[in-house]
Amino acid sequence: MKTWDKKAIQDLLAQSDKAVERALLAVYGNQTQDEKLRAGTRHKNGLGFNKADAPKLSELARHVRWGGRLSELGIAYCRKALIRYWRQLADIANERESQRVQHSLFDEEKPSP
Repeated sequence: MKTWDKKAIQDLLAQSDKAVERALLAVYGNQTQDEKLRAGTRHKNGLGFNKADAPKLSELARHVRWGGRLSELGIAYCRKALIRYWRQLADIANERESQRVQHSLFDEEKPSP
């Protein structure tokens, strides 16, 4: 099972524009509903965007969520900003990796007909 850490997150963001867009949506997904509506922060919960990043990154996340693609400048901006959220991204990636492994284990345990 792969374990995601700061370096792995940084490397992935540096190599893949698609990963930048997916990471943007993942951190945006950690915003509370009222934070998403206001494109800001209201709760000190260590999740989602910080106060300085929330307006711009929320706008870009909504653009991607609605089917848009980030421009080269948008990718560069997000790539730099999202490094600050590596812990959230590592937590999300490690949880998904754990679920993937669990599902594959259950698939292997199916009785044969």
